[in-house]
Amino acid sequence: MIIWGEHGFAELTGIVSLEDFVEFTRWNRKEHDMRGFEPEDVVEKSNGEITMRDLDPYIFPSDEALEKTEVRGIYMSNFFDWNAKDAVERMMSKWDFKPISYERDRTFVQYAKIDDHANDIHDYLKFLKFGYGRATDDASMEIRHGRMTREEGIAMVNRYDANTPSSLKPYLEFMGLTEEEFYATVESMRDPDIWEKKEGKWVMKDSVANHLSNDLTAKASVKQVEDRTLSDQNKHLYFNPDNTPEKLGDERLDIKQKTFKIL
Repeated sequence: MIIWGEHGFAELTGIVSLEDFVEFTRWNRKEHDMRGFEPEDVVEKSNGEITMRDLDPYIFPSDEALEKTEVRGIYMSNFFDWNAKDAVERMMSKWDFKPISYERDRTFVQYAKIDDHANDIHDYLKFLKFGYGRATDDASMEIRHGRMTREEGIAMVNRYDANTPSSLKPYLEFMGLTEEEFYATVESMRDPDIWEKKEGKWVMKDSVANHLSNDLTAKASVKQVEDRTLSDQNKHLYFNPDNTPEKLGDERLDIKQKTFKIL
């Protein structure tokens, strides 16, 4: 039995919700992790540049092989009411986990993905390709939990989603790329349904921030709870520019490190 944490795509976005029982199966892996593709599709589209051997880590066992081993993959969120905020508060209480106190480049959540130095670059690439970033993801979760209104969420999207991460420069130096080379590489990956080029600059055709409210968003609205994302009691978990977190006396948590060490 392989036990995973939350089902990431149900928590963020996808064709299932946290109310569905989703095993880690070939279907789940293909539709979510592989975006509907199999390794064979990648090999075919590469015109011989990529082989099946190159894709060994992505080749899933057959249903027959899995039945013989009796391996099953399940998610904790199938059995427990999954709420990342509750989970991190338990971590803080039991193991003295601490969020950061400085403002991040690309989201207002102070406790998630803080151990992953490359995450800002990863998320920035998603924005450049698809026109939305982690602030949209995080605001969507807070809105679904009833802790944030759509209007509050869109304010966070406007504040963070388009920001260039301050860690971009050291990563480009590490990879031996100039900014011009980086953006030129991304250029062919931009979704033409989202982006268009005007006078030599990429601009978004549309954004969630342009749709503050309408009949559809009103229908989808959820009941608001007293535990507000941007409240004083939660200012250590979420960055509110009008009510910033208090410093913790630890420079690792109080000062954003823009560079990294190669070990």
